[in-house]
Amino acid sequence: MLKVLLVQPPYVQVPGRFNQSPPVPPLGIAYLASYILHAMAGRAEVRIMDAFSLGWNQERVIAEIAAQAPDVIGWTTVTLTANFVKRTAPYVRKRLPAAFQAAGGPHASALPGDLLPAVDASVQGEGELTFHELLECLAAGRDWRGAQGLSFLDNGTVIENPRRPLVNDLDSLPFPARDLLPMRLYEHHYPYKMRNRNFTTFFTSRGCPFKCAFCAQHVVWGGVERDRSLDNTFEEIRHLIRDHDISFIFFYDDTFTLKRARVEEFCNRIISEKMPIKWSCLTRADCLDEDLIALMKRAGCVEFQIGIESGSDVVLDSIKKKVRLDTLKSAFKLIHKHGVRTKGFFILGHFADTRETMRETVNTAIALDPSWVFFSTLIPLPGSDLFETAKQKGYLETTDWDQFNYHNFPIIHTENFTAAELDQIRRRAYRAFYLRPRKLAAYAADAVASGGYRRMFNNFLAFMDLSASSR
Repeated sequence: MLKVLLVQPPYVQVPGRFNQSPPVPPLGIAYLASYILHAMAGRAEVRIMDAFSLGWNQERVIAEIAAQAPDVIGWTTVTLTANFVKRTAPYVRKRLPAAFQAAGGPHASALPGDLLPAVDASVQGEGELTFHELLECLAAGRDWRGAQGLSFLDNGTVIENPRRPLVNDLDSLPFPARDLLPMRLYEHHYPYKMRNRNFTTFFTSRGCPFKCAFCAQHVVWGGVERDRSLDNTFEEIRHLIRDHDISFIFFYDDTFTLKRARVEEFCNRIISEKMPIKWSCLTRADCLDEDLIALMKRAGCVEFQIGIESGSDVVLDSIKKKVRLDTLKSAFKLIHKHGVRTKGFFILGHFADTRETMRETVNTAIALDPSWVFFSTLIPLPGSDLFETAKQKGYLETTDWDQFNYHNFPIIHTENFTAAELDQIRRRAYRAFYLRPRKLAAYAADAVASGGYRRMFNNFLAFMDLSASSR
């Protein structure tokens, strides 16, 4: 019996910063676990260690891995956790020298050689089939180095095997192994009224056809969108309600409303089956209209999360967002009309940004008036177009992956602003948006109505941290 442990590393805590990121189910490794359990039934034992949600530090992670003594360790990595894996895997190797260590996820897919030789192999792209082939080779004592989608070192040289084709039939994948996760720890951050509902994330599709310059999702999903059938989707939703008592779902599809007819059928099924769930989703302003918003609300949608990115059409064009300000304004007007909550994501410090365009972004946030906003400074992620541009033009302040944190001090500068100036602009943006009497009154009323005093206090701490004076 091959013992496999899949690990979600903890994020590096920013010194002196209040970390408000809520724990959410790591569906990537939950899918990986379920696939292995089905494909190697009776031949593999799989466990998941969600060290981030459990709040474990490096010492605890090493001790727990050593105690479980797996044969194979699979690390999932984003850029922010890459250094943790690079620092921790060698200590694990000292404790468990015979254990095979592999890393996958967005960072391993974008920079396969970066995690070597800390781990034995990197998995590029979708992991299910590649990791399964790797495990079959290890279980049988065969050479695994020819498997598609793997990278490894050969006498100090990084070897990148050809990428494995994407999974076209997503229905062929078993549901994520949420029973291996600490489901009690997960919660949806907003709104307050959802705080007592059992929560999970959910994918009804994979990939995104848009080519935004700041995004690196294509390194895993290949830049194409693939759907699960609605029959398969609803089978999983019923399973979640029946077996996990889930009543709130956050649909993690990159653009949930990409295909209007599919969303209409989805909503009508929820309504006709009287499913007892509330839900939220990621979407784009140009993929919404009034009839669809109204139908989604009837079907239980309580929140849209929308990447707005900038308040300047010039900047939006520069990042290939392919959406205009007038479209954003029209969409938010309709959403407000129907009383659905919104969370707006803005990025300050685009390479085309100036102080004036960033003022326009803050003014746009106030005019659109989402329920909540998140102002991040630009993080040029490995695998994105902007990462290559930042390297070529010398805009990056650091390539220490621990600093690639949206809560951290900015890591870029351009000819138009310094990192310190960008930090001050972000802090002023938070104050300008949130310190408005009407907004403060709405949050207080929401907390009173729902009893969400603790959440409100935590949000206040986060706001104070993000808007306080610079370092």
